[in-house]
Amino acid sequence: MKIHQYTLNFYVGCFFLFSVPAFFFPEWFALTLGYQLDQRGALMEFVGAYGGLILGVGLYLIYCLKHNVKAGLVCVLTVITSLFVGRLVGYFMEQDINNVQVTFLVIELITIALVAGLLYFDEPQSMDLIAD
Repeated sequence: MKIHQYTLNFYVGCFFLFSVPAFFFPEWFALTLGYQLDQRGALMEFVGAYGGLILGVGLYLIYCLKHNVKAGLVCVLTVITSLFVGRLVGYFMEQDINNVQVTFLVIELITIALVAGLLYFDEPQSMDLIAD
């Protein structure tokens, strides 16, 4: 279905747009997110996770656009749900939250509902994750 491709294209863009500032403006991006990169190795870790990992997911989603849109949507659902659960666990450990984290939680919850809905209400015969 076209809605699946449009949705996956949207998330490809999101993953790429999120990784770019981590590569090219990591100090600014970290401060925007509320982090300080003042310890040894923090910059490398930030660029690796927020830049490299997120870019890698985006590249995989491009592959899925050409070969298996459903697998791409499952990837988005898995990654975003993992982030959401991780933030919730972190909140219960720290008992503190800022506006950036609230925004991410809301975006993640919307993404989970949207993508899960697309996958759940799709025709059963097209749920195969292995391309023919």
